[in-house]
Amino acid sequence: MLVAKAITAIIAVIDPEMVVLGGGIGRAPGSAEAVARSLETVSPFVPEFRVSARGEDAVVDGSLAAGLERAWSAPRRGWSGASRADPRGRDIGR
Repeated sequence: MLVAKAITAIIAVIDPEMVVLGGGIGRAPGSAEAVARSLETVSPFVPEFRVSARGEDAVVDGSLAAGLERAWSAPRRGWSGASRADPRGRDIGR
């Protein structure tokens, strides 16, 4: 029921057509169906539910993908957060 309440808050803001449950919640037998049934009692709208194909590693895979994308794009846009130094090595701010 707690997961259904959290999803209800998300549904109210972004109005998704589909919710994908990943990790342990998505792979637990009957979990997706239980969340959908609970959601029907607390939400005026129930989107389609699916279980992530990534399984229990969905969060880790997503985090790694986001981190790698950020790391590879940093040289093109400049390293944000790095201090600038003049040729003598003094910090000249951002």
